Amino acid sequence: MSDAVTGDPWVPVGVAGDVVDVAGPAAVGRPSTVDCTTPMSCAGGISGSRTASTTDTVLATVAAVLAACLIVIRFSFFLHLHLVRRDLSPVRNTVSDLGTGRSRREFTVMGALTAVAYVLVLLACQGQGTGPGVQLVILAAAIADMVVMLGFPTDLTGTGRTRSGRIHLILAVVQFTGIFVATVNLDFTPVLPAGLQEAMRWAVRVSFHVFVAALILPKLRRRWPGLAERVFLVVTPLWFLVVAEALGVA
Repeated sequence: MSDAVTGDPWVPVGVAGDVVDVAGPAAVGRPSTVDCTTPMSCAGGISGSRTASTTDTVLATVAAVLAACLIVIRFSFFLHLHLVRRDLSPVRNTVSDLGTGRSRREFTVMGALTAVAYVLVLLACQGQGTGPGVQLVILAAAIADMVVMLGFPTDLTGTGRTRSGRIHLILAVVQFTGIFVATVNLDFTPVLPAGLQEAMRWAVRVSFHVFVAALILPKLRRRWPGLAERVFLVVTPLWFLVVAEALGVA
């Protein structure tokens, strides 16, 4: 049967000239097209994108849960190191002093666990579409800095400066600054209440500025460098722990 006007054997013309939709064997051999004029007509494409999105979400959730577990383990190492190195003052000796002498290996393991946990949080943020993206780049750079710093032990507080100690200090300042900038600017509105986010930002701000003050003010540097650093190195992992838990249940 052919169309009276076009001669197209596949599309018959009705009485009023309207094209009649032909399904079944008559359509065999024709080029297939997808009509996206209605929501249901693109169901195949939408389903595919939803599958990819679901996969990303699942992977982000797994990464966040693993990160939370590693951060808890990291805190146990942090506490154990202070018990092992009772010869070091938590007020005057910096946290990096725990990475010298007989506790260096355990300190390195703690640092590696922290870096892996932060990378997992970073991946979870990316999977959940958290931004802005530039802050994630800054966070990634700070994590890379953390890993490099593990290869340069610090100089024990009160001793002379070595090349390794100077490099360690520079890397520590860069790392802390990067984590500070990222944590106070990342937005987790979809998964965290605004009030909690603001409280977390202020906690990081205060701890960072206390650390900087203890680093540059002579009196504070002599008396409180270890305590100031410890405050920051407790507040920031707690920030990552809260974020990881929120992303894990999002």
